[in-house]
Amino acid sequence: MQGASQVGIWTRVRKKDRPTGSKKFHYSWNFDDGKTGFVVHRKNQIGYKMFSDSNENGILDKDDILVSKGKVVEGFEDVKPGKLLPKKVDGVITAKPFQSHSDDHDHDHDDHGHDMATGINALGIEHLSLLNADGAMVCHDHGDAHNHDHSMM
Repeated sequence: MQGASQVGIWTRVRKKDRPTGSKKFHYSWNFDDGKTGFVVHRKNQIGYKMFSDSNENGILDKDDILVSKGKVVEGFEDVKPGKLLPKKVDGVITAKPFQSHSDDHDHDHDDHGHDMATGINALGIEHLSLLNADGAMVCHDHGDAHNHDHSMM
């Protein structure tokens, strides 16, 4: 994707390595700026949900914020949950910086007219892609700011 650069990594987390007290997740993610979170590869195998570790406690719990959800890219629909990445091999996360003042985005505004970024845009990014160990795009999210039919593909 033009203008997108590597912003972090995502890693497979085996069941036995999940922290005690955590809800079920299959991958963890780490942005270069220190933000972290979790990815759940949904049971139906065609979708994912990405959460930010909002309270920074290292476990997926009710206080964590959903930042992205959607379908995996065509070709990955039959991959079993937790198998999008091999063991001990990191995938790459790419994104473009989100600029809330850009005219080509639709925005939500608070009562004072200020932009209220949501989803991945609240993390300061747009066009988030999770790439597997071979560099193939597994999932992609344009972000809520686009607010078009193709958002959250």
